[in-house]
Amino acid sequence: MKSFSFLLVLLVASAMFVACEGEVGPEGPKGPTGDAGAAGAAGAKGDKGVKGDKGVAGANGVTEILILNDVGRTITAGIGARNNWVIGYDVISRAQAEASAIYAYLKLPREQEEWVSMPGSVFFPGGTHQTFGLSVNYTASNIQVGMFRSEGAGALEYSAVKFIFVPRSATARQAAVD
Repeated sequence: MKSFSFLLVLLVASAMFVACEGEVGPEGPKGPTGDAGAAGAAGAKGDKGVKGDKGVAGANGVTEILILNDVGRTITAGIGARNNWVIGYDVISRAQAEASAIYAYLKLPREQEEWVSMPGSVFFPGGTHQTFGLSVNYTASNIQVGMFRSEGAGALEYSAVKFIFVPRSATARQAAVD
């Protein structure tokens, strides 16, 4: 009988222990973040890429003409107002110039000096703008490049002008006309 009572006591004690558990309480506050772990090992080096084909050698023949003596120059107010520059054939030949695209830029004296592409538009604070065109005339002794106002009002002050002559390429492809 002693073993029966011992088993009975053990069974009652077990039941009381299990019965003492209550409901799960709310989650506690988040603890502090732990220290960062050690860096992992570096990955394996990748395979070397395939070498590209050699490019075609060539001479671009670009001519840049920078005119810096135009400090304080102004294209006056009004539609059609223009300034003209003369470039002698001693700087670039007529044949070279006629076979080139001509890019022109005006340097505006703003807080941060700004080069503006011509033909194009110049924007001002407040949303106003002026639009300019570009004209090129070839004479017997020189090239005359002109910039003229086609839209907007007010004078435009500039501090330098730059012309870039980019020759067309005989090897360039032209897309078919659709």
